[in-house]
Amino acid sequence: MGATEFEGILDPEVAERWWEKVEDVMNLINCTPEDRLKYVVSLFVGNALIWWRSVKRGYEPREITWAEFQKEFDDKYRPKMYRDKKRMEFLNLVQGDDQTVAEYELRFAALAKYAPEAIATQEDRCYRFEQGLRPEIRRGLAVRITNFKTLVESAVRMEEAVMEDKKKGEEKRKSTYAIGESSRLTKRGTGRSFSAGSGSFTRGGPIFRGSSGQRFRGSTGWSHFSRK
Repeated sequence: MGATEFEGILDPEVAERWWEKVEDVMNLINCTPEDRLKYVVSLFVGNALIWWRSVKRGYEPREITWAEFQKEFDDKYRPKMYRDKKRMEFLNLVQGDDQTVAEYELRFAALAKYAPEAIATQEDRCYRFEQGLRPEIRRGLAVRITNFKTLVESAVRMEEAVMEDKKKGEEKRKSTYAIGESSRLTKRGTGRSFSAGSGSFTRGGPIFRGSSGQRFRGSTGWSHFSRK
């Protein structure tokens, strides 16, 4: 059912993943504590098997219990230092700037088991989760929610609303910039001059001067100055 052998690698992350998979399988087949012990140790090979035989001898002549085995396994492959580190990681957990609510919730669930006292009730669980949300999402949750599923769903909806507002704001800024840039280019176009025939023209002035020096007011906004 997907459970694999365990070689006794001294890497807490590896041992953690292996243990969780084995527990999932045992929960599916409704093992008794006695059967759990037999099934788990049947997967030990290499250094893990050597370790298990040593632990077993230490409990002789009686049999080791499932609870005792769990403690022995934790002390060897998931030591207290590792568990304490994970506990602090949970207590300090916050939603990252590039992390969605769904991703944050998955990390929250994965670490929660290391600090059960911090989430003893559903209200405590909701409070801890809410405090870790990004400020713009947390502020949008107007009322205190004490149902964890409802809280997660509300946070996801608020996240979508925040992202939509950011998208609209970005589009508005781009539009404002485009209008400003167009206006700037138009203004740069005024005050230009060029020569034609016997005179020069300058845009922006309403006065026209003919070749004889006589001044006329032009309707096109171009002024002509004779060359003399």
